[in-house]
Amino acid sequence: MEIDRELFLLIQTGEYRIIAETDKLQLVHQHEKGFLLNKVNKLAYALGWFYGDPTCGIIDPQNQWATIAGTDLFVLWRNDEVIPLSFNNAHQMKLDNPGKVLILTDPWTEDSAIWSFDVQTRLFEKMKDFPEYREREYTEDIIW
Repeated sequence: MEIDRELFLLIQTGEYRIIAETDKLQLVHQHEKGFLLNKVNKLAYALGWFYGDPTCGIIDPQNQWATIAGTDLFVLWRNDEVIPLSFNNAHQMKLDNPGKVLILTDPWTEDSAIWSFDVQTRLFEKMKDFPEYREREYTEDIIW
């Protein structure tokens, strides 16, 4: 994966959508590609190509790690390393505990569920099914 100052400048001059941001890091996507921008040292990390754009992501409040995910890809950035992991249909994320992320899979599918992801072990654990929105119309405001 690319880590590059020129890439940082290229992304900064183009249009992108912000997924998550802290004082030091910015998680963005541009044309179905995900990037982590380090605003302090002006480096960009290419996180991968996402079919239909990434849908969600989160940055650790201490800037130690970040995750970005979508329909077909889940990526962890930690210790300057980009780590693609096997997990599909992520729709939303939120921080659960330090080092743990809750993931809601596409709430309109038959197998919609809430999962937990442990940043240290890189393990996913299904917490519970999430059938509440399967028969509803699409909405941005999902309560989970």
